[in-house]
Amino acid sequence: MQRGAGATMGSFIGLTPYGSKVRVQGVDCLGRCNRGPNLRLLRSNGTFEELSYVDSVDKVYDVFTSQLGIRINQSSADCLKLNFQGNAHLDKNEVDRAIECYDKAIPLSHRGQEGVLRVMRSTAYLQRAYTHFMQFRELVEQAAQPLPDQAFLAFLQATHASSPFLVLPVLAHLSRAYQARDRLYRLTKFQFSLFEFAVHKACHDALTATHILPHFTKSWIRAGHGLRFLRRFKDAIACYRVVIQIDPGAGKDLEQEIELLEKVQRYVSKARAQGVSEESLVITLDTLGVFACS
Repeated sequence: MQRGAGATMGSFIGLTPYGSKVRVQGVDCLGRCNRGPNLRLLRSNGTFEELSYVDSVDKVYDVFTSQLGIRINQSSADCLKLNFQGNAHLDKNEVDRAIECYDKAIPLSHRGQEGVLRVMRSTAYLQRAYTHFMQFRELVEQAAQPLPDQAFLAFLQATHASSPFLVLPVLAHLSRAYQARDRLYRLTKFQFSLFEFAVHKACHDALTATHILPHFTKSWIRAGHGLRFLRRFKDAIACYRVVIQIDPGAGKDLEQEIELLEKVQRYVSKARAQGVSEESLVITLDTLGVFACS
């Protein structure tokens, strides 16, 4: 299909009323590729009409209402426009603007549209979560830089009596360093909270989509990724196995993901049996990022 035809085709499929006699099929550029996307209307009496520059949801809406005399729900058309806008922002990594479009589109959607929109918003939230996670990792590396140990502080205390003018500037510097480290710890915790909030939003959308579109593999994949981020490895594995059942062709890549998660799950179970605290496990897994999706 020519440039832009995919979106036009998606608009026709998305707006075609359920149960109507309209059939949508892709064709070549009809000999006018510089004026496309082009459209050929084949009527029931065998005649046809060709239209050019059908390149937006509004124009597809006009074809349905003016050319075919089919009533289309305006909310469905508005929803589809917002969906395409959100997808375009997501392609440019404009995650916040993409989420805004999906937020506006979902209340306008019918059941089928809602499932796809929730998958796309889940994708956007996972991208946001990954950005927050990488920022969290950078802060952890900064926080891991060593500060003076107890032996050095004891040395300063012993030296203070004989050389106060030498020690006082050092103590002032250390005080600022410890205050900065405290701020860094709080910022690190806040950044991780942003990460987890985005993951929870992604999981909610993806899991909702699995109920709306149970045979749509992307909804299960997004749910698996989100649950993986939340360290719910068994649930993530279950989602990936559903994908393989629906589409065996996806098995090769997902089997590698499942194998990794099973190893992590065995490590977690062994650590718990040895008395390792949940907090230590969370810190280890989150800092190493072993659950981060590729």
